[in-house]
Amino acid sequence: MAKKEQFNHREYTVIDESSPFDLKEAYNALRTNLLFVIGARKTNIVVFTSGYVAEGKTSTCANIALSFAMAGAKSLVIDADMRKPKIHRVFNVNMSPGLSDVLCGNVTDDTIQKTKYDNLYVMSVGKIPPNPAELLVSTNMEKMLDVVSESFDYVFIDTPPVGVVTDAAVVARRAGGAVLIVRKGRSRKEGVLAAKNALEQAGTGIIGYVFTDIDNDTASYRGGYYSNYGYGYGYDYSNSYGHGYGTSNVIKNSEKGEDKEGK
Repeated sequence: MAKKEQFNHREYTVIDESSPFDLKEAYNALRTNLLFVIGARKTNIVVFTSGYVAEGKTSTCANIALSFAMAGAKSLVIDADMRKPKIHRVFNVNMSPGLSDVLCGNVTDDTIQKTKYDNLYVMSVGKIPPNPAELLVSTNMEKMLDVVSESFDYVFIDTPPVGVVTDAAVVARRAGGAVLIVRKGRSRKEGVLAAKNALEQAGTGIIGYVFTDIDNDTASYRGGYYSNYGYGYGYDYSNSYGHGYGTSNVIKNSEKGEDKEGK
């Protein structure tokens, strides 16, 4: 079975060789799709975000990075969620030093940490700064991305929900696009559209959508995005970003990119 790392009453499902076949295949299919898309965009950096909290962006970012690493690609996960960092907990590495330290010019040998998984490395968030947005638009951020894109085959960045703060849009613009996470039964249509518009207004676009928490019986391939994420994350977030919202039917996309509310 997939391993569940639990921290602060939350569980993060981390794939491994013993994970269920359909779970590994879901991430393998996503990996294949991403390879085509980012290859066409001539980038090896992928940003993961969502409209709001509790939609599965951190688990998706961590596991797709692990999927690439398991396929032999030297992969780096960067935690750019300087308001609510979680990547260091998922992979059981130190929170600091990390990204904020690098952006402040304090680079050390242990800024990038090796995980227990082959080919997978992590740059944790570092010390929580009072000015995350300013750091993410700094020239040091651009220089850092240039360096890691040359040093690693692929770089995956976990960012805050774009519907809550602007950090994700800033990072996505520098990376060349973002993957938007949409969770069945939780993501609202207006939230997804607002996230899409926020990214576009920032001068970047959406690489693709990933639908999470989809039942195996209803999973399907829709609009060019593999949605067979037939498992529950088994955790929830508190509204520490300061935004609450209700639930709605899952959002799906047609091949023409039209947003439709699930029936």
